[in-house]
This record gives sequence, structure tokens and C-alpha cells, in this order.
Amino acid sequence: MLLHNGSSFVIYFGDKKDRCVKATRNYSFTSFKNIKKVLPNAEKLVFIKQEHGVEGVCIDDHSQIPTEITLFKQKGDFIITSLRKVGIGILSADCLPLVIYDLTKHIIAVAHVGWKGAVGDIVLNLINTLKNKYGSKPSDFNIYFGPCAKVCCYQVENIFLKHLENFSFIDNVIFKRDEKIFFNLPRFIKFQLINFGVKEENIHKEYNNCTICDTRFYSYRRGDIENRQASVVLLK
Repeated sequence: MLLHNGSSFVIYFGDKKDRCVKATRNYSFTSFKNIKKVLPNAEKLVFIKQEHGVEGVCIDDHSQIPTEITLFKQKGDFIITSLRKVGIGILSADCLPLVIYDLTKHIIAVAHVGWKGAVGDIVLNLINTLKNKYGSKPSDFNIYFGPCAKVCCYQVENIFLKHLENFSFIDNVIFKRDEKIFFNLPRFIKFQLINFGVKEENIHKEYNNCTICDTRFYSYRRGDIENRQASVVLLK
């Protein structure tokens, strides 16, 4: 568990100790109860049913989450909320958990960002939702990257490069070693965020461990087909 405890919000980046599993199959309800216990002042906890897409859910009324722990009732790959004491979370096992805190509007968001979502502009959709619905400004965002597959281990095939052809910074996110190709997902997202108006100094990567080579975490590419770790953010 990696815990960021700010003055207005708290972030929980989980690990194998969560013992969560993929949403489409069985999961441990007890594990979500345990996550809720370690979050200061958490009254409710909600996770969405992820689809490796680019759409998300806004939760601004408690009627949307009538139970103490609400799991996989709504579809999407990001959640936004203005409600205090409500933990919003995603599950991952190589994709990037991305957390946003709006310093001015006091709104939080968490996104599940894999390569499909990244090239499909989930980050742009998330930022546009914050701007259009809440009046947020990207320059007011603090961004936190959780554990994900990193360039040290994230090997891709040559055909993968076709997905990046429309991005001007492709040469800065693809690296070759020993005739193998590696993708830098966190750097890809960082370039996008800066292009969308986020200040580079407000992008925090101290929790961005590699899920493939750091065995504290589940990794789909390392063979963890079912298991996932949780990432949760909560307004105090």
C-alpha cells in the first residue's frame, strides 16, 4: 500500500495485499471493506465497471451510491466527484491509475488508463468533463501517477507503433534496446497532460512503481490474469 495523505484529500494506491480480483469475475468484498478502513473519514466507497474505454462517470449526489460499498454498477474508466468522504476507485494490473485533484474547485477524479485509453484520448475526455461540468482549469490540477507498467519492462511489437502515428511526441515515448521495442506509458500521459494545460511541476510520479518488475504489485503481463490492485482517492 502506498498512501498519500494530503490536507484536503487522500490517495490509496494498493498492492497485492488488497487481494482484489477482476471485476468481471469473482471478487473479495472483504478486501474492499479493508480498503475503506484505511481511508480517513471514508463513509462510502464506489468502483465502476471498467471497459478499457474513454468514457467516465460523475458522482455528485449520494443517491447515485446508495450503499456503503458500491461495486461495478456503472460502466466507465474514470470517476469524478465533488462529494466529501466518498472514496472513488479503479482496479489495475499494468494500466496507469491516474488521480486528479482540482486545487481551486476541490474536486477529485481517478482514471484507469491503459494504452487503448491513452491513444483513444481518455485523458482529454476526463479534462474536458472537468472543464465543461465543473469549470475546472488544467493549470489548477495536481496529478498523481500510481503503479503501472513502465518503460523498463513494457515491451511492445512493431505493429503497436501504428497506434502512435498521430502523436507528435512518439519518438519520446518509444525506446529500443537489444532490438526490442519498449513503450513509456507514463511519459506518454505526461506529454498529453502538459499539452492540455497541466503544469509539469504539478505532475507527481513518486508512486509510479513498475508493476512488471516490482513484485509487490499484480501484473497482467507477468501472468496475473485475474488479480488486480485498487487505487482510491477521497476528499476529506
